[in-house]
Amino acid sequence: TLPEAAEAGNTINVVATVKNQGTGATTEKEWTDRLYYVIDSEDFDQAVMASEQKHTGNIGPDESYTVSFTLKVPYVEAGKLRVFVETDVMAKVMETAEGNNRLLSSAATLKPFYMNTSDLETLRQLYTDFGGSAWNGSVWNIASELIAEGNWSGVTFNQEGRVTAINLQGRGLTGSLSEASAPAFPALTSLNLSHNNLTGDPVLFVTAEALPQLTKLNLSYNHIGQMSGPLPLTVTDVSLGAQDIDGSVTLSDMFAHIDQLESLLPKPVTYQPSQH
Repeated sequence: TLPEAAEAGNTINVVATVKNQGTGATTEKEWTDRLYYVIDSEDFDQAVMASEQKHTGNIGPDESYTVSFTLKVPYVEAGKLRVFVETDVMAKVMETAEGNNRLLSSAATLKPFYMNTSDLETLRQLYTDFGGSAWNGSVWNIASELIAEGNWSGVTFNQEGRVTAINLQGRGLTGSLSEASAPAFPALTSLNLSHNNLTGDPVLFVTAEALPQLTKLNLSYNHIGQMSGPLPLTVTDVSLGAQDIDGSVTLSDMFAHIDQLESLLPKPVTYQPSQH
């Protein structure tokens, strides 16, 4: 049984009981149970597999076990959510009848999931600053605060509607990384703007005050030619290589103000011959 309502983007627990209704114990000791979901349907042919669990152990007559799944509710604006639980999906267990191995749940009403209003405004600004209307792939629906399939491709949200990751690799972003274009996302941990046409200074763009949770930053394969200082200490996974810049600018020039330059360069490989 599902809850009466389920909010898109949140997770719900689904627990099912599997019972041996036969007259003998299972001879197979291991099989797989699966969870599927459907929206506005009771047709298994439209079901999407969500997760699976492996069961180990024989089941005697009238014996049962419970299997638990975690389902992330799909980003759908409205509708009725139902799930199928199917046991022994590979038909490993010898049975006289397979027809009762799949069960359909009751329906849960889907509730829309909206992002934090502050993060929405920051995403809109990022879209404007970096030429969003000309990006490759799915264009953001900046008129909507609804978190739904297709609205915010490349953006990951947490259950509070805050932005936690942005991946716009190779989407054709143009513009300058500067103090004016610097985003403020208090929950952002990963930012990937690689393989684009960005210029400017990452140090002005990435600040500890505006991005306090950021740990992973990928700005490689752009046109960045300067670094005015160190990045925040929280950013421990950094990719800044392969910049298409004027040949007169060296990597040492670019990182002239960073004491940790050595940590950003590839480490030399040493070979130790084996002793025989």
